[in-house]
Amino acid sequence: HLISGIAHLKMLGDSLLYLSYYREEIDFSRVESVMKRLGYTAIYETMKRIGERYFGFTNLASDASYDVLADHVLSDMQYCAEAGYDEEKLSAYAEYSKSRYENYHKKNYGAYHAKLVRREVFGRLFPKKTVLYQDYPVLADHGWLLPFVWIVRIFQKIFSKKEVVSTGQNPRLKLLKELGLL
Repeated sequence: HLISGIAHLKMLGDSLLYLSYYREEIDFSRVESVMKRLGYTAIYETMKRIGERYFGFTNLASDASYDVLADHVLSDMQYCAEAGYDEEKLSAYAEYSKSRYENYHKKNYGAYHAKLVRREVFGRLFPKKTVLYQDYPVLADHGWLLPFVWIVRIFQKIFSKKEVVSTGQNPRLKLLKELGLL
C-alpha cells in the first residue's frame, strides 16, 4: 500500500496494534525470515520503529537507526493524504514493478510489460458486459447500444491521458529505494 500511495495512518496503526497485541502468539522468527527473503527487512523494521516510537508499543523492539526512515514514511503518508499522489503513484509503481520483475524473474521486463499493456487496453476498451451495465445503465434496457458505447469509450480513452511524473523527479522513488523496495 505504501508503493501504490494509499497507505494511511489507520492502516499502519491497525497493523502495529495487531503485532503488539498478539506478540506472544506470532512466530516472529518466521515473520522476520520471510521479510528477509522477500527483501522487505527495511520496511518491516521501519514499521516496528514507528510502532515503538510514535504509537508507544514498547513490546515491538526496534533499532533507532530506522528513525530517519520512519520520519520519511510518515511524511510520505502525510503528503499523500494532503496533496494526492496520482501522478507520482504511476511512475513509482512502474519503477517498482520493473525492479521486482527483473530481480525475481531474471527476464526482460519490456516484453512482459507490453503483454500487460495489450491485455489492459483491450480490457478497458471492451470490458465485460456486467461492467458496462454498471457504467451505462441504459444498456440494460437497450442492449443494441453496446457498439455505440464501445465507440464512445474508445474515443474517451484515446483523448484522456494521465500525466506521469518522470522517475528522476519523483521523491517517492528515493524513499522506496531507501526502504529496500526497489
